[in-house]
Amino acid sequence: MLISRALALAVIVSPCLLAADLLSQATPLPPPTRLPTPQSQPQFRSDVTLVPLDIRVVDKNGRPVTDLTAEDFTILENGKPQTLGHFATHAYTADASAAQLPGNRPRRASDAMELTGAENRRTFLLVLGRGRLTGPSHGMDAMLHLVNERLMPQDQVAVVAWNRATDFTTDHASIAIFLERFKKQHVGVELAIRQWETSLERVYGDGRLPTRVQKRVDAIFGGASAARSLDASVDATARIEEQARRISDGALAPSPANRLSPVDQTELNRSGGNLDDYLALSSQTVSDLHALYMGVEFLRHLAGEKHLVYLAEYGLSAPSMDDDRGIARRAADARVSLSFIHTGGLGSITTGQAARTITGMTGGQFFANRHKNASMDVDRIEEATRFVYALGYYPSPPIGDGRYRRVAVRVNRPGLTVLSRDGYFAKRDTGTFERKGMMIVTRVTSAAEFPRPIIDVALREVSAVRTGQDPGALLEVSVTIDLSRVAFDRVDGRNTAELEVAAFAVTGRQKTVGQSWQTLVLSYSDARLAQVRDEGLPHEVKFAVTGATGNVKDVKVVAYNYDADLVGSIIVKVK
Repeated sequence: MLISRALALAVIVSPCLLAADLLSQATPLPPPTRLPTPQSQPQFRSDVTLVPLDIRVVDKNGRPVTDLTAEDFTILENGKPQTLGHFATHAYTADASAAQLPGNRPRRASDAMELTGAENRRTFLLVLGRGRLTGPSHGMDAMLHLVNERLMPQDQVAVVAWNRATDFTTDHASIAIFLERFKKQHVGVELAIRQWETSLERVYGDGRLPTRVQKRVDAIFGGASAARSLDASVDATARIEEQARRISDGALAPSPANRLSPVDQTELNRSGGNLDDYLALSSQTVSDLHALYMGVEFLRHLAGEKHLVYLAEYGLSAPSMDDDRGIARRAADARVSLSFIHTGGLGSITTGQAARTITGMTGGQFFANRHKNASMDVDRIEEATRFVYALGYYPSPPIGDGRYRRVAVRVNRPGLTVLSRDGYFAKRDTGTFERKGMMIVTRVTSAAEFPRPIIDVALREVSAVRTGQDPGALLEVSVTIDLSRVAFDRVDGRNTAELEVAAFAVTGRQKTVGQSWQTLVLSYSDARLAQVRDEGLPHEVKFAVTGATGNVKDVKVVAYNYDADLVGSIIVKVK
């Protein structure tokens, strides 16, 4: 999308699930502390925050360049030259004794501005995406090559796949055993998940994998007790079986909101009319987006130079360049480098452009059959991380406005490639890690960036109307929300629930120019709950639009219920 202040590499098996597992283990983290490198102690100013940059420079063959000096670098923030306030280098070297040190987990950052090089240890998060990850470039062999032959003894490594993740460890042999099992069995599990995604069980279920599929996933991880996930403590089997029975009895029938919208129908026609392929792609894309966001946000609060390696068959299908940049900016702000490997090739112009944008803005690398096999891709990624330039500068104007500031790093020696983050959000406090808040943010933003409606929470009777003239024009949005699947708790004799409802105004180029985000606190008697579940919950909101309202084309409405972990979205044209 992310780990120890040594180095975090992420290999994402099933993006959505890995992040969930990591979150289940997390506790609120304190604000981060960035320690200066032993080589050079910068003079920190009490009134200004140092902006750290983890720079890797490679030659035309992808090999690290290690002999640059401070005078070779130029830093621009929003196009303005900045004065270098810190310069140091660090080369990561193998240290077998460090692998046996106590506290065998990635170190948490305690200050957002910690500088690279405090530890001679890297952390790799391996995130395995959806699809066939074996050929033609042998992606799983590349992951085994990384773990068995490229990692240094002291490097931390973890793997995420589907809704499970391993723990971080320096026991690389145990990770290799898992990867071998995954390599042999993941295609069968993928087929089972695909069948579920296109079934009525998925439409009417609670969104969790069926027990029969979950058992196969757990077996690959070495048994249920060896794997963790956000949903590990939730047993949904009884509910799924009851819903399946009601479906077979005819007690449940698809609502009008579950039918294909005009937008969905257009996308279906583009896919050649294959409903199975269309539904599988939709579910897969939402999962991958969510996984990247969650991975980035989890790793944000961990120390070390962090890299997320996203391994997928054809990559991430992000709706637009704005969506690509949205993911990339969050990763850049978290100092997480994202590298993409496509095992099936480029995929499409869209997925290729998304990969180039995200990797370029975060200091990562992108490979899609560039080499004979993906092991050579891994060699390039890992080798580039062995040497880092730790730069820092005091920005002018100082941090505090919260806006995203673009950072460009240049070297005066021709023929070299600089791998560095594209910028950061100019805020002093990154906040604490909080599972519910991050789940809400990532679910809503992922749904907002997905180009097609999501029907887990049905939305209907939607309208969006412009009112007033520029400047100061407003959008009036109304929607009816189906509460039939929203989870209610019994509190003091009433039925209570929270529902996140967001509306995003977008232009024809998919640029967001206005939004509203509200948390609805619902409290009903039994009789009233039965009524609103039958009729739906009407919701109206007004919000301002930046720029000319004539440029606003669509409004996307997203509803999310955290307790049920269900999201719904719909797109409507502005009148």
